[in-house]
Amino acid sequence: SWSFESQESSPRYASFFADPLEFSASLILFFSFILFYFHTSFKKVHFIFLFLIFISLFLSFSRGAIVACLGVVLFSLFIHEKYKILLYIFLSSIVFLFVLYNFSTEEIQYIIIDTIKFENTSSLGHLIEWIEGILSILENPLGIGLAMSGNAGGVDQSLKVGGENQFLIFGVQMGIIAIIIYIAILLTVIIRSLKLYVDTKDLKHKHISFMVACTKFGLILPLLTANAELYLFVSLVSWLLAGYVEKTYLKLQLEKN
Repeated sequence: SWSFESQESSPRYASFFADPLEFSASLILFFSFILFYFHTSFKKVHFIFLFLIFISLFLSFSRGAIVACLGVVLFSLFIHEKYKILLYIFLSSIVFLFVLYNFSTEEIQYIIIDTIKFENTSSLGHLIEWIEGILSILENPLGIGLAMSGNAGGVDQSLKVGGENQFLIFGVQMGIIAIIIYIAILLTVIIRSLKLYVDTKDLKHKHISFMVACTKFGLILPLLTANAELYLFVSLVSWLLAGYVEKTYLKLQLEKN
């Protein structure tokens, strides 16, 4: 029911989410969920779900989420130590980008060039917001207070400083210490999820830990380009599952000891 426009005035869809960025971020969670079956109990029906996810990514047209999904695939292959496939995908991606750039329409070529050179309206907006956030953190290492950065409804747009990077948003509001704590929590969740995935033999625990590790890894790029913790569905579900992983991991460690 919601549609938005890209720089070229082509429509972007958000399904029942607030905007296309939130819709595309939720697709990373679903993509991680389905990807698990490709490494364990693959069935033909999973191709249908994968196709629906790719169509949804195309309709939402979020470059960050598309790249993040590719990163999740590479990350999952790295987890399973499938280095040859990693190399094939890397080489195929280079060939695909070369073909896409040289044989696509001028509109797509301009999108690629403008994105890389930060001349695209969206990319330029990110860059300006990042610079504002970094300057604010350098001037106020302990932060300038809550509700002073980000895209939340409670943030006064006339006073807002930065807002296109979740890490910088925390830094502007609560200082450098908040950034360090947030990064430490993210890394801990990913590492603990990977350890649980390797150590446990329970298929349910394996699935959840795999999904949490891939989702949190995949969301790193959206976190760099948006106030992604505002995406309530993907944020709350992924942190809820991260808590489940932490509880299960600690329980497993207690049983070992």
